[in-house]
Amino acid sequence: MSEIFQTFNPNSEISLKKFKEILKNSERFTEADLALINQALEFGKKYHQGQKRLSGKDYFKCHCLHVGLYLHVLQLDAAIIVAGILHDSLEDTEATLKIIEDQFGSEIAFLIDGVSNLSDIKYRYYKQKISSLRKFFVAVSKDVRVIIIKLCDRLHNLQTLEYLEADKQKRIAEESMLIHAQLAERLNISQLHKQINDLAFPYVFKKDYQRVKALQKQTLKNVDKVIEKVYRKCLIILDKNLDYKPSIDRRLKSTYSLYKKLLKEDWNIKAIYDVIALRIILKDPADCYKVLGLIHNQWQPINQRFKDYIASPKSNGYASLHTTIFTGDGSVAEIQIKTAEMHQLAEYGLARHLQYKKDTSRDPLEMRKKTTFDWLDQLKLMHAQEKFDVKDYINDLRSDFFNDRIFVKTPKGDVIDLIQGATILDFAFAIHTDIGLIAKGGYINGSYKALKTPLNNLDIVEIVTDKKIKPQNKWLTWVKTPLAIRSLKSCLGKNQKPNPTKSR
Repeated sequence: MSEIFQTFNPNSEISLKKFKEILKNSERFTEADLALINQALEFGKKYHQGQKRLSGKDYFKCHCLHVGLYLHVLQLDAAIIVAGILHDSLEDTEATLKIIEDQFGSEIAFLIDGVSNLSDIKYRYYKQKISSLRKFFVAVSKDVRVIIIKLCDRLHNLQTLEYLEADKQKRIAEESMLIHAQLAERLNISQLHKQINDLAFPYVFKKDYQRVKALQKQTLKNVDKVIEKVYRKCLIILDKNLDYKPSIDRRLKSTYSLYKKLLKEDWNIKAIYDVIALRIILKDPADCYKVLGLIHNQWQPINQRFKDYIASPKSNGYASLHTTIFTGDGSVAEIQIKTAEMHQLAEYGLARHLQYKKDTSRDPLEMRKKTTFDWLDQLKLMHAQEKFDVKDYINDLRSDFFNDRIFVKTPKGDVIDLIQGATILDFAFAIHTDIGLIAKGGYINGSYKALKTPLNNLDIVEIVTDKKIKPQNKWLTWVKTPLAIRSLKSCLGKNQKPNPTKSR
């Protein structure tokens, strides 16, 4: 977990006094702001009185105040923090929208109502939840602050998943990676995007997570020494060539991001150069290129590994220089060079610029900030369309993590995890080997299909069986999953008659 969200243990209760001290000491808020926040604290304490989390801790102090602090960490204003503090008041207390509006005004009431509209959304049941999803899109396109509050709410819920039952843990984790992490990425809020994925990852694919953590731990022992050596040399070089002291720190690659790279590199950790990277923060773009030259004069760069995201930013506005160097002792290291403003935009994205208004500025960084809003305009168009396809939109939100996997449901709502390209027959074996061996066909979203029919993400599948069915060799060409292949080969091998041998 990044240090910016480590103010308190997520399972701890935060006192109202401590919460007020933190916000007052930040010196970001006016007296009027602090009075409004104090009013929200008293309101929430009153209406959530007696409510407990599954951990046994006070609900308001051990959840709502954490959400409020996360919004504060993202440097958001008093209205958003108040809405975060009271985000569950409509859903979980006797407070009504009118009561909230009377006490806190229409703006905050709207934000809280918007968050409440998201509470029932579960991507697996999109057909039954189209009404809620439409509210979701409308709320987001009207005011993106609703989504940021919900993301902070989800982040804290993920931090405390251990108190839920296993099946619910996995459902929430899957949903978080599929929807919430991707919304954070669309909004370019890197901190939330990375942390939601990292927290959900072990619940979705436990074995893969454990494998990544073991490789990460093993690699850090060696890589850390290399980075330390480069770090000290950089300090000397920059001290001689700049008239100010830049910020240099180490960026540890998130577990989930490392996992994605490991998949691409066939789990070869040695092919990944940025398990730890140096990050140099400078005053302006000109200094970025100057420092890049100084680094390349000191160490030989790997040419094909150089990326200039300042001249050509990523679509989400990310800007930086990335270079990978040979350290001279048989190792390599990645160095990222950016300005403080580029770093802020990369870490907090749209959360840093909610009050931003378009002007005629030609500044490249300002232009990149504006592009962050483009997808919100697309949402306005989408929810206005008569034939807006919720399923298509949710599929578009999938991360690269899910490009190699699909989630398919049984009629009872159980989620089956399969690789992309899996068929009805793969699904049958995933349910149970005995089901796979007598599968005849299956219904996909109500339509009967042959065993070899490929499945798509979010399909609802019901297997049709026949005890007279016998597995055939051609079935091996219809399956993609290792489980189905192994089961078929075992069955076919047992049923195969032995070849007669000649006696000598």
